[in-house]
Amino acid sequence: VTQLKQAGVPMVIGTSDKGKIMHLKVAIVDDAIVGSGSYNFTGTAELEDNFFDIEHSLERAAAFTTYWQRVHNYIANKK
Repeated sequence: VTQLKQAGVPMVIGTSDKGKIMHLKVAIVDDAIVGSGSYNFTGTAELEDNFFDIEHSLERAAAFTTYWQRVHNYIANKK
């Protein structure tokens, strides 16, 4: 997170009174390629039993982007 902030990547960090947070594991490339699943983007993730699907789909990319934007806006405006 520190490196992303230092690079100027906009972000919000949200919390919840009930301990619920967004846990979305997805990478969207060029608004068309979607990687998603249970894979944690960590150094030890490849040693764990994870699922990660990569699909070229404009519709899936748009759906994930719309969902992410909605949650991002909610967190950003909650402060």
